[in-house]
Amino acid sequence: MNTPDPAPPRRLRRSAVCGILLLGIAAGFLLPIGNRLRGVRQFDSNTTPQGPVNAGQPRAAEQKPPVPESARAGLNRTHSPSISPIPQPNLPTLHFNGRQFGFDRQAPAALTRCQQQLVGTNTVVALIGLTVPGSTIRTDLAQRGIELLDYVPDQGWIARVHGRPDPLPDPRLFSFQPLKASLRIQPALTELSFPETNVPVYVHAVLDRTVTWLHETLQKAGFEGLTPLTVGDRSHLAGTIAVSRMSEFLQLTSIHPDTLWIERGRRARLRNAAASRTTQSGSYHGSTPCFDRGIFGVGQIIAVCDTGLDVDSCFFRGDPGWRPPVNRLDGRDVDPNARKILAVNFLDPADLPTNPLAWDTHGHGTAVAGTAAGASLFSPRDPEAGNGLAPGAKLIVQDAGFRVADSGEELPGLGFPVTNFYPALQQAIAQGATIHNHSWGEQEEGFPSNGYSQVCRELDSVTWSNPQVLVVCAAGNDFFPDTVGSPSTAKNALSVAASLSGLSEERVASFSSRGWASDGRIKPDLTAPGHHLYTAASDGDVTTENCYRTHHSGTSFAAPVVSGLAALVRDYFAQGFYPTGNPVAEDRQPEVSASLVKAVLINAATPMSGATDPPPSRDQGWGRVNLSSTLRLTPDAPALLALDESPGFAAAPAFPYKLYLRLTATHRPLKVTLVWTDYPATPGADRQLINDLDLRVRTPELELKGNRLIRGQSAPGGNYDRLNNVEQIVWLPPQSDLVEISVWAPRIVVGPQPFSLVATGDFKVVSPSADSDGDGLPDCWEQWHWNNLTPLPDEDPDADGASNATEFAANTHPNQANSVARLDISRAESGEPQLRLTVSEGRRYTLEHSAEHALQGPWTTVSEPLLMGEPIGEQNLQFTPMKPEPGAALASGFYRIRIDGPR
Repeated sequence: MNTPDPAPPRRLRRSAVCGILLLGIAAGFLLPIGNRLRGVRQFDSNTTPQGPVNAGQPRAAEQKPPVPESARAGLNRTHSPSISPIPQPNLPTLHFNGRQFGFDRQAPAALTRCQQQLVGTNTVVALIGLTVPGSTIRTDLAQRGIELLDYVPDQGWIARVHGRPDPLPDPRLFSFQPLKASLRIQPALTELSFPETNVPVYVHAVLDRTVTWLHETLQKAGFEGLTPLTVGDRSHLAGTIAVSRMSEFLQLTSIHPDTLWIERGRRARLRNAAASRTTQSGSYHGSTPCFDRGIFGVGQIIAVCDTGLDVDSCFFRGDPGWRPPVNRLDGRDVDPNARKILAVNFLDPADLPTNPLAWDTHGHGTAVAGTAAGASLFSPRDPEAGNGLAPGAKLIVQDAGFRVADSGEELPGLGFPVTNFYPALQQAIAQGATIHNHSWGEQEEGFPSNGYSQVCRELDSVTWSNPQVLVVCAAGNDFFPDTVGSPSTAKNALSVAASLSGLSEERVASFSSRGWASDGRIKPDLTAPGHHLYTAASDGDVTTENCYRTHHSGTSFAAPVVSGLAALVRDYFAQGFYPTGNPVAEDRQPEVSASLVKAVLINAATPMSGATDPPPSRDQGWGRVNLSSTLRLTPDAPALLALDESPGFAAAPAFPYKLYLRLTATHRPLKVTLVWTDYPATPGADRQLINDLDLRVRTPELELKGNRLIRGQSAPGGNYDRLNNVEQIVWLPPQSDLVEISVWAPRIVVGPQPFSLVATGDFKVVSPSADSDGDGLPDCWEQWHWNNLTPLPDEDPDADGASNATEFAANTHPNQANSVARLDISRAESGEPQLRLTVSEGRRYTLEHSAEHALQGPWTTVSEPLLMGEPIGEQNLQFTPMKPEPGAALASGFYRIRIDGPR
């Protein structure tokens, strides 16, 4: 409002109030940033903080998840990195059997002597190095009695050398090594440290020979059971050798002229073992670091709602003749001392527990349960024995029966339509389960499968009321876009797509359903191996005590892989591995939230090079799980920050949650994942997110928003995500710097709203309240603006009239003169003062009045507090005092603004 220039006495009053403002700012700051958040009601002034644009209608950028925004522009595609050529050494080197052979000036002469010593038709196999490509001189070398057989990097060859009476030295030769016995044996065979009595081996023949003569030689020596095999133009022997005769075997084969290479073979690895390696280390031929550290899921309970279980399988049974407690849908009995199965709940009234053929009438449930937590009675911790992903976990089985699809009730125990899902979830929780696996989905012909159904709502309702429970769902096997099915589209479900296995592990399975959810939310959440997994098999009879195995493909089996991994994550925290990387009793967290487990798993998802687009994308979600990329399993591993914030935000607007990290290196991305368990959506609503949180990462020069990614990397700009209850930032820092991570609550409809935050990278956490120099300015604030601790509270480096202490209290910038809390006061003819103030995010502003003295008060609150609870930057807002009674005039006197920070 424009008003005449105030009279001189009013100018004095205005100046006095401006001075009081600065005192109010300093006095108003209560506690440093980063303490527990408390929300307050926003004051309805003439100018309010910026809220959602066009409330009730999605922003244009929010019609789809943030990533497809860049995909539409043709940017979100996989690009090959720029690779600089590796400098080659001046002198070539050969690498063979773990050894290196460098440049040898005597090599041509050594070859000449060898050829002279060979008489008649005798030959020798040798490793030679050439200074020129062998393919260009192959014919010339053959004329010299040197046959090139197999290439050996770098610039080397396996060659057959023939005798010559008068050979000429060849200057193109830089290395010559006759293939002695020690070069033909893989070191693993001479350093046996494994307990088995029989060791698998392969014996490879030289390229221009077969294994016929070698095989006969070994048979005569009593080495039976070796089978000759041919692959392409090569032949080899395969079989097992007794450890007691290994030395004799190696001596005999290594000196045989037809032998090229003897290596340790490997028993066929069941695809569950491969899945364990892939999801624990990132590669199917990698290690199992969680198992190696004793993390098997012990103490965790996984519920599987499926077609039942063959309980007498060696992967589940206990003592001979043992049976688990049996319940119907309303039962709660469990056997806490059971080796594996705590209870079997028959949800289909038509299934009779007294019938030994009714415990799994399909086999799907047995395979799913085995994938999650099967453990062989004979080798329960051996990753090669076909055990599940969490062999130490226990199981609750909910047998929903099975009928052919045409009956309309493929899982009759769940009802048609589904009516028993909610009580089934409640039953499993009452029996102790914190992880619930669902390898089934709702489907009705003619209906889109990616909608938010009643089953989704029931899932979200149960998990909202039981925040420790994680529900894992198969994404579906429909392979088209927008086919992720319910209940996998529930907000609080962890939706799992399927990747291929083995050499194809970087590709998403062609059958795996693609996202998004119907409202554009990112589904699936992540990917796990779901192709050709070997697992426990049912023979349909619970009296046979079988130990059968089978293989399956589908997201039905990728989901229990992730359920098993969730048990490992819970076991990790329960044993106290966080935060040091070693199990520490004082750090044990036996109960963590489902949102934290989900955040760890999504943060551990790594991009798949064979996927359509970088994460998050329709086919791979946030990527394929690799636990070692997030869990800190040794003290020297990269940093991990894993926070469960409860009760979180009580209401909105609210003070933000902030923390600071000091980056210690720049070669590894900083990855931050925010997850919250959201309140169930409203029936009939087209968009499902109820409580909205925002993730932000800042440096003094950069601001990044959650889910704003281009080509898999976070990029500045864009809007905050208004669809998902999972947000992530992936950023490769260009330099070591102080980083601020903050979580904001622009909308809390039903509170309180807890949340979980996970961060990985090279960093150290900086306490938000630490003040090492004792000057009243927190270290993080000084480092943020000056990168040191030298500023003093009373200094005013930007000469704007506000000291550092005042700027800190007001959350304004101490080095920018235009960033300062400025107050203008005027009176309208009605006598109502209008106060304009430049306010900053993360602060609460309250108008106070004093009738007696401008400096001493006492001060009385005369406005509702205005809390800037969104990361929107500084704004100029107007404050109007509340009238004490309708129609009453405001009292004359002095006014000031009190500024409060987070408590």
